[in-house]
Amino acid sequence: MASILSRVSAPAQSAGMNASTAKNTGITSEPFVVTRWRGAQHPNLSLVTQRLVAEGLRPYRWHNGPHFRHAPRSYRYSKVLYCVQGLLTVIFPDIGQEITLYPGDRLDIARGLRYAQIVGATGVECVESERTT
Repeated sequence: MASILSRVSAPAQSAGMNASTAKNTGITSEPFVVTRWRGAQHPNLSLVTQRLVAEGLRPYRWHNGPHFRHAPRSYRYSKVLYCVQGLLTVIFPDIGQEITLYPGDRLDIARGLRYAQIVGATGVECVESERTT
C-alpha cells in the first residue's frame, strides 16, 4: 500500500513515538494522522459528534471497560476516531509504532492499515466513523 503523509503533533513524542517520527514539522510518512485536542472547551460526546457530522460523516459511539484489548485488524475504508473519555493506546504492529489518545484526540487511520487497541485503566468512550473518500 502506498504511504500517505500524516501529521503528528509534538505531544506524540511522549506518547510512544520516537523523535525521528514526530519532527518539529509534524509530518511523517506513516499512514495515520493524530490531532491533539486544543482549546478551552473540554471535549464531550456531543461536541465530538457534531464535528464529525459537520464533515459529512456518520459517527457512532462505543465504549469498553478497563484494560480491554482489541486484536489487530484492518478495514477496507479509512477510519476517523475520537477519544471522548479515558485513554486508548493504538498499536500499529506492521510499522512498529503506537500512540496513546487522550480525551478529545483524533486519529485518522488509512484504509488497510492494521492496528490493535488497548483501553486504559478507567475504560474508554470513543466516537468513530468510516470515511469512504
